[in-house]
Amino acid sequence: MNRLRLPLLFWTLFLFAIAQGTALYIAHQIMMFELPAGLQAPVQGQDIEIVWQFLALFFAATIVLVILIRLHRGKVFFRAVFLAAVFFGLFRLFLVIFPFSLALSVAGIFLAAFLVLPAVWVHDFVVILAAVGIGPVFGLQFHWLSAALLLLVLSLYDIIAVTVTKHMIPLAHALIERQASFVLFVPDRLRDFRAHISRVRPGSGFLIIGGGDLILPMILATSLTRVSLQASIASICGMLVGIAANHVLIVTRRQPIPALPLMVIGAVIGALAAIGV
Repeated sequence: MNRLRLPLLFWTLFLFAIAQGTALYIAHQIMMFELPAGLQAPVQGQDIEIVWQFLALFFAATIVLVILIRLHRGKVFFRAVFLAAVFFGLFRLFLVIFPFSLALSVAGIFLAAFLVLPAVWVHDFVVILAAVGIGPVFGLQFHWLSAALLLLVLSLYDIIAVTVTKHMIPLAHALIERQASFVLFVPDRLRDFRAHISRVRPGSGFLIIGGGDLILPMILATSLTRVSLQASIASICGMLVGIAANHVLIVTRRQPIPALPLMVIGAVIGALAAIGV
């Protein structure tokens, strides 16, 4: 059982469960207080154009990022873009809770704490908050079947990017070195959450989870809030099963694996079981 690194699995599941559960709450708050009264849920097929727009923007951004990483060796630009994304996520999250000006101020305070307290736990906490601010905004735009289609396409891309072209791995390493990576750092031991962020490098004993693996399943879970809370929770439970399966593969194969496919398959199966399809 030690080979499975159970503490690492526990902390991974814990962080994901906290993030996804909070995202469901935020999605519910957005539906209750921000969406116009009487607004209908997206109809299957009518939002397919949004799916293709999302994919087009995603792949275009990935191509631009790969090119910039190869052409630009500095870290200031990448750090600035990363901090802007974190601030946007924080602001969007706090805008659900506070008035505009207060949300802006609180987001600024959290971003400042992120910069002056470079500990792993601070990094993970702020990244989770930013992800929770971003995921539900996208999820509520999709019918859940369209969200599932989107994630299945991106899962296929994840497989290609990690096992065929293999560009995802050096890209992730380059962003981590530039301190501009929207990721979670998960240690084996509780005390290592207090470690300085500069200690975290590929191969340093931390599990590194991409922000896409955190936000993208959140899109499906929050899209399901328009169906039922039970369906959303079942989706998250299936996602956690997928994470556990990923963990087994990581510790037994000892090499990078595409994390998204098993998480998405688990989430979709959980949703289908809850809906009764």
